[in-house]
Amino acid sequence: MGNRVFCSGLFFMVALHACADAGFENESIPSDSLESAIQVSPSSFEFVVPSMGVESALQSFSVVTTESTNALTIKNDSPFFKVSGDTCSNQLLDVGDECLFWVTYTASSENEEMASISIDDGIYSSNLVVSGYIADSVPEPEPEPEPEPEPEPEPE
Repeated sequence: MGNRVFCSGLFFMVALHACADAGFENESIPSDSLESAIQVSPSSFEFVVPSMGVESALQSFSVVTTESTNALTIKNDSPFFKVSGDTCSNQLLDVGDECLFWVTYTASSENEEMASISIDDGIYSSNLVVSGYIADSVPEPEPEPEPEPEPEPEPE
């Protein structure tokens, strides 16, 4: 993934010289330290609903920080997965602080649907990967065939 480059309050996913080319002073921050500053648990989740149009039960997700953050935002562009409430939005978290958000899923297709929900503070971000499907739309494994009974011996 490379390094992220800090330029006058903006982050770019580009080579280290990009800000210098633009006339800004730059500071390289390893991308690994950025990715771990906001942690979502669980980091992925699979929703299963009984039929199309039925909303799943609420699933809660925890956000914990390893660095102090700016105001958090939760970004979700999926029409199938809905953030149904949270204690994270616009919150400044200190190291080790926790907030929660809740997600539901409503199937709109027989196919599995996936999305990535982002938790971001303008510097650090983390993604929750969610998927959902209708219970009957996933093929069940075929049962093992029963062995044929052995023929009974003929009486003598």
